[in-house]
Amino acid sequence: MTRTLAQGRTRRAQILCVGLGNAVGELSTADMPPHIEVDSLFDAIGELTLSSARTPIDTILIAQPALDGATAESIEALRDIEPAARLILVRDAHAIHSPLSALFDHSVSAPLNFNSLSTALSGHPDDARMHDAAPLEQSTHDQAADDDAQHVDTSQESLRAKPESHHEHVAQPIEIEIQRPTVEPNPKRSTLADEPLGDVDLVEAILHQDGRLLELCMRLIMQQTGWTDVLFNDTNELMDGAVASVVYDGDAYGMLATESADARALKPWADWLARWLALDEAHHTHRLNSLRDDLTGAWNRRFFTNFLCESLKRARQLRVPVTVMVFDIDDFKIYNDQYGHDAGDEILIETVRLLESVIRQCDRVCRIGGDEFAVIFADLEGPRAAGSAHPDAVGDIAKRFQKQVTAMTFPKLSREAPGSLTISGGLATFPWDGDDPDVLLRLADQRALQSKRAGKNVITFGPASDES
Repeated sequence: MTRTLAQGRTRRAQILCVGLGNAVGELSTADMPPHIEVDSLFDAIGELTLSSARTPIDTILIAQPALDGATAESIEALRDIEPAARLILVRDAHAIHSPLSALFDHSVSAPLNFNSLSTALSGHPDDARMHDAAPLEQSTHDQAADDDAQHVDTSQESLRAKPESHHEHVAQPIEIEIQRPTVEPNPKRSTLADEPLGDVDLVEAILHQDGRLLELCMRLIMQQTGWTDVLFNDTNELMDGAVASVVYDGDAYGMLATESADARALKPWADWLARWLALDEAHHTHRLNSLRDDLTGAWNRRFFTNFLCESLKRARQLRVPVTVMVFDIDDFKIYNDQYGHDAGDEILIETVRLLESVIRQCDRVCRIGGDEFAVIFADLEGPRAAGSAHPDAVGDIAKRFQKQVTAMTFPKLSREAPGSLTISGGLATFPWDGDDPDVLLRLADQRALQSKRAGKNVITFGPASDES
């Protein structure tokens, strides 16, 4: 007999597992919902921002040891990105009780087994809702949401995964005519308790990237038709009743099914849903592309400004440092003039690729000028090793990168290339060097110029870290 996890889930929503290792993967069956494994809460925030209406995350399992050193702001960040997701704490009998457990919706005991995971995913964990949990003040959450809506949501966009290469596909604009199928008034519609939905609600879900588009589309279909059993599934699993493919412009998003109507009546709604999902995906892609440098794949100046502001805001709350490093390639104009722009482009691309291989997952590489780059070192979970310090870690990274740059080779440069490639840079750190984005950038830039005057191939550090 095949056991099924979380029966009744109408879509292939993903599970986000934090600090659990392969505990969920070891329980995998043919019916296991897809799951993502990450090590820390910071990594979890990054994964949440990657989810869309097509690949939502509706459950977050967090191992109790992963809460060590965490704050209430870290948990709130998860809720801000995916308000609909359920937070489930996987309790460790040997771990000290964490006051943050009060912020979770449910809890289950470790080690996980098939039955406890299945009940957790179905919405009824083994010890039900945590009655001793102090609910978060709704007004605080709503105010935070209002504040976020006032600016580009770079705190989410910035945490998206880095592109695999500078050749990442750039989506072309798509023209979509979204026309809701016409239906006669249905007396069953009044049995649905939801407030009537319209196109404005769907557009808001896309603009705010809150992961609710698919849910709202399904509710709207039920309101308009009275088909209370209509289901969406993005797998090839068999579904009862009439079935229609949700496809737009060759992209298949899943299947729509109902036992309340025939396939002819269902197909217009499947086509309508496909267009909304395509629009959401296109908006998501264009939003990312607007923050990327086309040539190198690094983040651009707009992203740098917004992400640095967000990082400093969180750093003040969590009382952790943030460092800005500004650097450029020494004598870059010589390479461009003697070997052509193709050679210059290759240098820029490979420099970014090398830097992204040595920085931490939480840091961001940005191209802010021709051959000028800025790196934001923002470890917003603080030091990971006992006795370690943020400035020291950043200094080590900068020196390692500086050393590896000189060892790079470039096929487009001839053997007569003018020596090894070198960089000159400067670092400024919050809070020692200032607490304003413009101040930190200006000071880091001044120290980069100081490195140039010192003979190039130098990185100038501030008083918060060792001198180079």
